[in-house]
Amino acid sequence: MSKWNGAWAEDTAERVGTTAIYGLITMITADQTGAVSGDPQQWWLVIGVPSLLSLLKCTLANMRGGSGDGGTPTASIVQITSTKEPVA
Repeated sequence: MSKWNGAWAEDTAERVGTTAIYGLITMITADQTGAVSGDPQQWWLVIGVPSLLSLLKCTLANMRGGSGDGGTPTASIVQITSTKEPVA
């Protein structure tokens, strides 16, 4: 299985996209309240930098072998498992 498969790409796109959307919402809100100006440098700091860091984190997590389960492609650093017990 390739480490750079569709599952990794989808997971990464979701994480980076979500980060960018949250940054956009933050920037629009801050601009409307007058907390910041509409300066492109501020937009880059609030949207671009966190999105780029999210992409870097996903890439490094995949390069290091995934979430500790033997190298399954993932953009997650920690392993999350569900151990739900059936309700009696």
